[in-house]
Amino acid sequence: MIRNIVFDMGGVLMSWNPQKLLDERELNEEEKKLIMRELFHETEWLALDEGTVSEQQAYDAVSARLPENLHSCVHELIFGWWKEPFENKEGMEELISSLHQSGYRIYLLSNASIRQAEYFHRLPGSQYFEGRMTSAEEKIIKPQKDIFELFLKRFDLKAEECLFIDDSNANVFAASMCGMDGIVYHDDTPLLIERLKEKGIHFE
Repeated sequence: MIRNIVFDMGGVLMSWNPQKLLDERELNEEEKKLIMRELFHETEWLALDEGTVSEQQAYDAVSARLPENLHSCVHELIFGWWKEPFENKEGMEELISSLHQSGYRIYLLSNASIRQAEYFHRLPGSQYFEGRMTSAEEKIIKPQKDIFELFLKRFDLKAEECLFIDDSNANVFAASMCGMDGIVYHDDTPLLIERLKEKGIHFE
């Protein structure tokens, strides 16, 4: 029986759209492409989620590959993107509230930098979460099997009593290899609700 619903964050609870972050800045198209390639599509951004580099180290490495006029923008993004408004997924606040009221325990398991703790309270339904684990804090990243095993041990949960929701097929598959049921979220909360009910999750 499922007793615990485990949510990913980016792409599930909140939108993650680096292109939008770039479009909101006074950059030409070539500059946007440069920053997208050298920051968001390079190893330093992943390493921030892994917790294996500091923000300063990431900034130094990325800015070394970019013209000086883009350094301030890169600094803003690395050191403070989470301070800017971001869009929560429609219907998630209500869904999490309903699950909580129906007796399910809610958890977060996310690939995220050490800054996640600073904006966690802005996520939909954050007040209902009984625990959170992020990759940077543990220095293990999904879809590595170790992070799922550590998550279960940390919160003293049984894998067969957990259902994991993520927008990545690879992450949901990795969770299943640890005995957790899962649903891939396709940016469609009503469909997610249907899938939950199909799996026997009962809530209003």
